[in-house]
Amino acid sequence: MKKLLLTLFSMMMIFSITTIAFASETPIAVPQHTMIEVEIDYNSAVENADGTVTYDILNAADLAMAWGIDESDIKEVKYVAFNRIDESHPAPRASISIENIEGPFEACGVDLIARNSATNYTNKTITKNITLTGTVSNSYSLSNEIGIDVEVAQISSAVGFSVTDSWSMSDSTEVVLEPGETITVDAMPLYDVYTFDVYQNSFWTGKTKVCTGAAYETVGFCTVIY
Repeated sequence: MKKLLLTLFSMMMIFSITTIAFASETPIAVPQHTMIEVEIDYNSAVENADGTVTYDILNAADLAMAWGIDESDIKEVKYVAFNRIDESHPAPRASISIENIEGPFEACGVDLIARNSATNYTNKTITKNITLTGTVSNSYSLSNEIGIDVEVAQISSAVGFSVTDSWSMSDSTEVVLEPGETITVDAMPLYDVYTFDVYQNSFWTGKTKVCTGAAYETVGFCTVIY
């Protein structure tokens, strides 16, 4: 009986070591993000006819530096928030858990989604609508490539939206043009950002925190007019 127990224990140890070795050979490749947390003037809220809401952004200097635009050329920096309903998502597996979710906080991305411009060729001041259309997506990131099998569905289920969803987004911005003036409007993604911890549940080690992460839900555009 004693010999049998030792044999079973040895087999379980070999299985455990093999599992850990396999996990270490399959690291997770996740996208990395550069973002600028935005300071919003909530008193500036304007509800648009299409149901979106536009706010002024106060820390224009931080955004100008990240976007590579001369701050002195900027006329306005705003964000437009869109309403969107996400589908349900599968429940996470028992061996990995997503916990301690915090957020959202707003941040502007640095990737250009759309750019459009207009020129006033008349001899009087005019007002013109500039349309911005581009493809946006939700995403996520983890603090390191830990080799633990965190499924995308687990993160989506925990934060309540698909972290791999992508779609087309469009917005119209009204600008005032003086005679002979050209104005350019850039749109970058506006994110609601959620942070979380990832835990692994193991028979041998119990519940262990293995990394931290963030989920990025695109909720609109950060627009800069210059």
